[in-house]
Amino acid sequence: MKSGDCAEIDSALQLMEAGIKLIPDGHADKAARLNNLGNAFFLQYQRLGKLGDIENAIHFKCQAVNLTLDGHAHIAARLNNLGNAFESRFEHLRELGDIEKAIHLKHQAVNLTPDGHADKAARLNNLGNAFFLRYQCLRELGDIENAIHLKHQAVDLTPDGHADKAARLNGLGNAFSC
Repeated sequence: MKSGDCAEIDSALQLMEAGIKLIPDGHADKAARLNNLGNAFFLQYQRLGKLGDIENAIHFKCQAVNLTLDGHAHIAARLNNLGNAFESRFEHLRELGDIEKAIHLKHQAVNLTPDGHADKAARLNNLGNAFFLRYQCLRELGDIENAIHLKHQAVDLTPDGHADKAARLNGLGNAFSC
């Protein structure tokens, strides 16, 4: 990370937060802006590993999901992203409730993603990852079976030559090795 990057990220986050405060409740763009702010905090968490950043990511992503209407084109993506944030906090704190929320949210995202959608395989794989993490914690057979089933579906939906095919095959192999 170059010097100044942290200050620039902090400035960006402050500007985004200030912008959201200017958007009135009920405005059509508010959920998208909250989601973007949550994504920015999530990226900062991935870079710096600070618990406050993942807490902020979850806070703003929850608000975005709560403001997104059922049937909205982006609801599945927002649910999946919120699930990713809870999964990351689980990896940081090892609180079982976080992985439970991640699985629930990612399951909703998969169910809301139509067959044939470009993101279906990624969302199946993400849900499989969450079950795999819970299996590593609890060692319950049903979790690894779910992980294998979901990861297998993700591999099947990923075309040969796709940039994520090798990683998904590797993830499925890891699940089988447990």
